[in-house]
Amino acid sequence: MCATPTGQQAFAVWQSRSLTQLLIKDNWARYSIQEIDLVAFIEQVIPFIIENNTLLSVNLTPEGQNILVSGSKFLIDMKKALYALYLEQPALF
Repeated sequence: MCATPTGQQAFAVWQSRSLTQLLIKDNWARYSIQEIDLVAFIEQVIPFIIENNTLLSVNLTPEGQNILVSGSKFLIDMKKALYALYLEQPALF
């Protein structure tokens, strides 16, 4: 967990291990990288985020830049992206 500049809690996630490793120093040195299966992320993490009124902090950089999104918005966007992929490449499903 981390916080936004206004103090709201956020759950930090990155799209790749290499982006994550940029932060594993200083205040983040005691943390380790853990991959989360997409199904577990959607079924467990997103409901936690929504229930606790927490944001997702996507691709947080050492400079503090990121994309902040609510769990509900992320879930809607994920469903749209998966549906579009299903329509374009149904063989993947």
